[in-house]
Amino acid sequence: MNKSFDILSVHSFSLIGKEGTPKEVEHLWNEAENHIKEVNGHIIIDSFGPSYWGVNGDKSFFAGFEMKNIIKAPEGWSRKEIGGGEYLVHYPSDDEEFLDSLKIMKKEADSLNRPLIGDPLDHAAEGLMAIYWLLG
Repeated sequence: MNKSFDILSVHSFSLIGKEGTPKEVEHLWNEAENHIKEVNGHIIIDSFGPSYWGVNGDKSFFAGFEMKNIIKAPEGWSRKEIGGGEYLVHYPSDDEEFLDSLKIMKKEADSLNRPLIGDPLDHAAEGLMAIYWLLG
């Protein structure tokens, strides 16, 4: 396996964030960050800041934070449940475009004879950026 990849077993978890279309990514992240105080006591925060998760669907995008306390989403917020399982995790280089990262991940999954399932997740925590994709 390429050194920029891991296979990690991930437990299911919950996100709280803003949901919209892929064309609204920047706006959604701005909305989530500008209103973070509304959910601040319920999300995971490390020394670098909140545990960011983006869920990248073909027709939807979810910009959110990992929850440490499960709560009902306040008005204007949405919750999203992320299923557990084995995830292929890619650590893109600084100059790597997101779509290029997805192509690289598909090639790696093919080399493992494992399909990729669902939507890719981008994650930033502890100063690192990674892309997670559930393996079949």
